[in-house]
Formats: sequence, C-alpha cells, structure tokens
Amino acid sequence: MFNKSRNKANYSNIMRCANAWGCPVCAAIISEHRKNEVKEAMDWWQGQGGSVLLLTLTVPHYSHTDIKQLKKDLKKAYSKFFKGVRASQNMFSKWMIEHYISCFEITHGDNGFTLIITFCYLSLIQLVWVLYPLCRQICLRFGNIVV
Repeated sequence: MFNKSRNKANYSNIMRCANAWGCPVCAAIISEHRKNEVKEAMDWWQGQGGSVLLLTLTVPHYSHTDIKQLKKDLKKAYSKFFKGVRASQNMFSKWMIEHYISCFEITHGDNGFTLIITFCYLSLIQLVWVLYPLCRQICLRFGNIVV
C-alpha cells in the first residue's frame, strides 16, 4: 500500500506463521520483539535500583552426541535448577534474585549444532559470580553434561 500523506509504502494484512524456529522471516520479527521485552524489563528493574546479571551457558558436544538426548537431559537439569534443588532456592534467596528471564535455543552453523541457555537475573543487590558452580553440578548430575 502506498500512503500518499506520508509519501511511503508499506505492507498490510500479511499473515505470518509465527514459527520462531522454522521460519526466518518470523524468527527475525519474534526475536526483535523478545529482545525489546527483555530490554524493557532490564531498564525497568535498574530504574527501581536493582541489579542485572546476564549468564550464557554454551553446552559442549561432539560429532557423536545425540542432540535429542542432550536436549532432554539439559531440560531436566534446567527444570531442577529452578524448581527442585534446595541449593538454587537458597541461592535465589541469598542473592535476593526477585525475577529471572531465560531462553533455551539451539543454533546450527559450520561446526554443527550448539545448545545455548541464557539467563537474565534481576536482583536487589549487585551480583557476583556464584552461579556457575551450582549450574555445573546440576548439569553433571542430570545427564553428565559438562558446561
């Protein structure tokens, strides 16, 4: 459509599949929207005087690694980390983590697939590096995953 008053053209009434994993057009739109949501949450939290910590974990793998099994094991460890391990519950309390945002993704490149988990922790205090040992312990326990 061409808008004469703005002297610009744009698309309208376009249907999208909303498949963030399988459609490159929708993936770009959804990714941008999610990025803006996270930025708004971080800005809001910092405006309240809170602290933000971003933690990205990349899971190593080999050519013989079964991606489906690795994903299952990682999701189990991920679930335990947030819902069932006393150490992580104590950590959330100890470090005054009030909110978190997480993202689980699988990317593929020249070297094959890569599993990535990203966390955005919103805390009432300045956070220090305490999460890695706990996360590593849980990943080793559930699937012998080394991070």
